[in-house]
Amino acid sequence: MVKAWYMDNAPDDQRLPHRPEGAPDLSLELLASLGVLYWKIDVDRCDEEGLLAKIKKDRGYTYQDIVEVCPEKLPNYAQKVRYTA
Repeated sequence: MVKAWYMDNAPDDQRLPHRPEGAPDLSLELLASLGVLYWKIDVDRCDEEGLLAKIKKDRGYTYQDIVEVCPEKLPNYAQKVRYTA
């Protein structure tokens, strides 16, 4: 299930949800009207299912990146996480 909400502007840790108290989920219709696209992809089976390849083909994507965001893999992890939001 997709969950989205308007974030608060608190200067806390960017990895926290930043969901204001009582904030409602945004509807899928509103997200679609904003141009948000989403797919449910089983990462363990995406090669055999072919969904990711189909999305890339349909949207004209010719590249793919894999980014592992964790302290062990990303240099300057704490600094980069702070500035991504």
